[in-house]
Amino acid sequence: MAHILRTESICTLNWINKKALKSENDGDGPPDKIPGALVTREDDALPFRFVNLLEAKVLVTESSPPRIISAGWTPASRIYKNPSFGKFASEAFDPMRTINNQHDRVVFQQTVGARTVSPEKFGEIVGALEGPPILIPITEKIGRKVAHALMGFPPIWTTIQLTMFADGRSEGKVLRYSLFPSMSFYTHPDESMGQPRISSSYQLVGDSYDAVQELDDWKVHGWGSLQNGSGPCKGNPWGYSKDDLTIRPVAAETRIV
Repeated sequence: MAHILRTESICTLNWINKKALKSENDGDGPPDKIPGALVTREDDALPFRFVNLLEAKVLVTESSPPRIISAGWTPASRIYKNPSFGKFASEAFDPMRTINNQHDRVVFQQTVGARTVSPEKFGEIVGALEGPPILIPITEKIGRKVAHALMGFPPIWTTIQLTMFADGRSEGKVLRYSLFPSMSFYTHPDESMGQPRISSSYQLVGDSYDAVQELDDWKVHGWGSLQNGSGPCKGNPWGYSKDDLTIRPVAAETRIV
């Protein structure tokens, strides 16, 4: 019996509206239609903080009715991050994924997220200048801790879902996301369905989520256990409190120039 391998993808772009922050933003956000080849680039080719790209594949029998015999993720299904303020790389959190194979359809869910560590990195730099060379590891740690207490930001994240059917149809939707920043959801238009991502395009679905008024609320309520619900949610999927991330080591990444 012959088999058909199908691949499909959806994505969200999380971005900072220029009306929310003057010092660091993504202007008016991404366009309504974006080339598939750009969503995996991490060089500011598109205006975003991060992309949640869910890309999955199913193997389908050509029986009547068709049945899905296997399903999985492609290597491209993950988070993509542009440099944060000061050209520092943001810190990504462990992705959360589930697959529910019902044979006539497969439901994929993926949660990814990150947070800027620019305040902490600048705190390290200042801390290193405040003492003799032999004490730099200690003063860096102090600088990081002080900066995190004063200016540390919660995680930003999205959870999205893709359903692939044995008959070739697919459906995508956003389940929940952080209070901040703004967020745009994209799927393949009909003419791009089933085409390779790199040679196709994505189309904005509905209106983008506007988080301009949520900045202050997110700074306070973006920490802690995730509050159940759909749409913008308080807390974060990893349950991180601000104290948890005070002692989380900052990745040893060099500045991007």
